[in-house]
Amino acid sequence: EVGPAKSMYVESVRERLLLGLAVVPIATLAAYLVAPADVRFESALMALAIAITGYSPAWYWVGRGTPRRLVAYEAVPKLAATLLAFPLLAATQAIIWYPALLLVGSLIGLWAFHRSEAVRTSTLIWFAPRTAWLGIGRNLTAAASVTVSGVYTSLNAGVVAATTNVAAATDFVSGDKLYKLAGQVTAIAGNTFQGWVSEHHEGTNPRRVKVALAAH
Repeated sequence: EVGPAKSMYVESVRERLLLGLAVVPIATLAAYLVAPADVRFESALMALAIAITGYSPAWYWVGRGTPRRLVAYEAVPKLAATLLAFPLLAATQAIIWYPALLLVGSLIGLWAFHRSEAVRTSTLIWFAPRTAWLGIGRNLTAAASVTVSGVYTSLNAGVVAATTNVAAATDFVSGDKLYKLAGQVTAIAGNTFQGWVSEHHEGTNPRRVKVALAAH
């Protein structure tokens, strides 16, 4: 029997899969077109790897009060992929290792999480599109907010790449990437402690608040 929380997660994945059929190819093609000719494939693959993060169950883990899974199934696979990419990049000078391994790490994390929750792949991909569209319609306000936030944080790199020379775009994108990687530390910490600190049924817990504040 599927509980209400898991049913909500399955519904969310289906809605995002339906949107992804249009959004992911467009994002990948856009990255390919604005990139310099010698790294177009790598740029498209990186766009695909980043797009997969849109299927992250982070919201589900926070809502269920199981933030440790955010570390186990999302942070650890991505960190392992990044650490593995470093020596391969140094040895081969082929930048494609990073987006390829990041994509693989994200997919492995999702696969491992679905196995732990006994969520079958067939359950996620076989559904009535009309039902998913109705769900998307109910969530348009929240989706619009996330879309605006995504455009604000991601569009700048594309604009710079399309309007400046390669050297300037490289400097900007490298700095922007480092900034965003550093920002993920506080973002993950916030998501991790959100449910842990604010659970109402456990009452006020000053010790938890202090631990969360110290971690930040």
